[in-house]
Amino acid sequence: MRTAVVVTAIVAALHGAAGGDSAPWSAGVTDAQKATANQLLARGNVLFLEKKYAEALAEFRAAVAAWDHPAIRFNIVRCLIQLDRPVEAAENLRASLRYGSAPLEDAVYTEAVAYEKLLTQQVAELSIACTQPGVTVSLDGQRLATCPGTATRRLAPGRHQLLGTGDGLLPRATEILLVGGESQTVSVDLAPIPAASSGFGARSLGKAALYGGGGLLVVASGLGIWAWRTYHAPFPDHCTESMTGGRPLCDTTGADALDRSRFVGNVATIAGGVGLAAIVTGALVLWRYPRSEHTLTVTADAAGGALAVGGTF
Repeated sequence: MRTAVVVTAIVAALHGAAGGDSAPWSAGVTDAQKATANQLLARGNVLFLEKKYAEALAEFRAAVAAWDHPAIRFNIVRCLIQLDRPVEAAENLRASLRYGSAPLEDAVYTEAVAYEKLLTQQVAELSIACTQPGVTVSLDGQRLATCPGTATRRLAPGRHQLLGTGDGLLPRATEILLVGGESQTVSVDLAPIPAASSGFGARSLGKAALYGGGGLLVVASGLGIWAWRTYHAPFPDHCTESMTGGRPLCDTTGADALDRSRFVGNVATIAGGVGLAAIVTGALVLWRYPRSEHTLTVTADAAGGALAVGGTF
């Protein structure tokens, strides 16, 4: 059985690795630590053969904590591949191969190199750079770094989201599509939140337009009424002018016509006054409130995973 042969090779590598205690992967490791690592490795091997990969992984991690031997690292790689965790597998494989073939049996090293080619296509590399002080960068909802600085992560291929936030800056969310086996660099650059404009605000202009436009309409209506009254003459038929300058002398028909004419004149006068008042009010709005009346607020949680934007316009 191929797996059994692999386990035997790894156990042999821990006991008879080239270089002995002078090897860099053995430097500073006591005999007690080596014994503990071998015991944990043996238990992990049994679990691996039983296809209990999660339990085997826990034993191998404990063994690495006692003795970070490349051969134990490679057993971790095997478990992670079986658990479909290629990104972690690639990280541990790099650690397993950092000394080349020296600490591994030939068959194990050949297998590790084959896994390296396989995992390369299943992992993408993302480099993130930012220069603005105080900017916080989050990747897929997890806080990554505080700028200025750079960070590099190996990720599974597919879509990922990068979020940058900072005091006084507009947040920026960037969706990134990563391709396996490729590297990508993204720069985070946030724009400042615009300051309140010194020009006329949207609400001020709206109010001024409402008052001024309405006033002009009413004034125009009043002028139209007045023009109609003037055209039809303020002094109707069936009336004669009073010699004393008082109310004209009219019969019943003339009196009714005179009353209607004067009523129309009063309506025109009132309409003109109301319209002029509205126009003046609109002018005062522009003079008294020329500032911008919209605000924008942006908040984000500590991890940068949630974002809220609000304001008044």
